[in-house]
Amino acid sequence: MEDGIIKMPLPKLCLGVFAVNSDLNNLSFDEIKKDGQITVKKTQWESKAEWVKTNIDDIYGFFGSIENQVTNGVYGLWMQPYIDYFGALLYMPILDVEHPENHHESPWYNINVAKGLFYRFNELGLTQDLTVGLTGKGFRFSWPWVIPHQYTNAFLVMVKDSERFYGIDPAPQKGKDKFLRTMAYRGNNNQGAPTQNTHIYYLDHASQISDLTEAEYKKLVRGRPAVEGYKSFLPRLMPNKFAPREFLEVLETYQFQLRIKSTIATPAAPRIAAKL
Repeated sequence: MEDGIIKMPLPKLCLGVFAVNSDLNNLSFDEIKKDGQITVKKTQWESKAEWVKTNIDDIYGFFGSIENQVTNGVYGLWMQPYIDYFGALLYMPILDVEHPENHHESPWYNINVAKGLFYRFNELGLTQDLTVGLTGKGFRFSWPWVIPHQYTNAFLVMVKDSERFYGIDPAPQKGKDKFLRTMAYRGNNNQGAPTQNTHIYYLDHASQISDLTEAEYKKLVRGRPAVEGYKSFLPRLMPNKFAPREFLEVLETYQFQLRIKSTIATPAAPRIAAKL
């Protein structure tokens, strides 16, 4: 990664006897769904050897294998925010949202920032498929999409645009091997320290954030999660198509900026004649 821009490797042309599409800009969603892999884990502290690679459909089986110990926090669902397609990273628009300075204080700061960001996305026509998660103090905005490969770098610039999208924390999109705590009870050290009697809670409708108060926020995240509720939300978090035109139009702005930047030549430093 250079200045936040990923230099994307080409995937291997074949794997055993199976042909692989090496034209990353013309992948079909079915190809991603079949051959792409999402890396997941059960606790914050698991070693890389314990991570599990799964495709989109099999993640339900993974969650089913740990669900009996999700309510007590022994296990949880941690997920990387991208799909690995033979070495190429295809991002899902999953955003951590919080106040840039006061995010560790009262949830009140994060609530106001999240509301503002929701209204911005609503103006852009991007709230229909949006799922909003309450993470204990902050928020998670998730859409069930995959960003086409050719827009990857534009997306990585977008998440750092704090003027237009104030409140996005770009940390999960910085580099590889980043995980997002997606479904978990925080009362067990396995799910992160310090422990707290809270869980990640997902709103039934993203628009409910408009009327969310600090007291209501604390009530919703308090205590242990309902596993059946998590299971019902999992399909809303897993990608089911490419990002739609409305989202790509937002990314086109950053795509244009990157094209302009790539055409600007940096003048060479003047040569200084050596003294004789």
